[in-house]
Amino acid sequence: MTAIELNTQKVNLIKDILDETNEVVILELVTYFRQVRKKKSPCSFTDTEKKERIEQSVRVAGVGLGITQETMINRHHEWI
Repeated sequence: MTAIELNTQKVNLIKDILDETNEVVILELVTYFRQVRKKKSPCSFTDTEKKERIEQSVRVAGVGLGITQETMINRHHEWI
């Protein structure tokens, strides 16, 4: 999602919230928003950072360095 699309989504969400008149719905939205925001994703990179990481991985693999997928899964089993 581009920055413009993300900002459009935010604005639309704000409009929906401002139009909401049911107090219970607002309270539930606040609770849900706080729960979602507390969740931590394993990582979050920009497109440029992703490309740099991929290029770096290809270079590392090209010289025979790196680890197997099984080893990675064992190290980071919480990501699965």
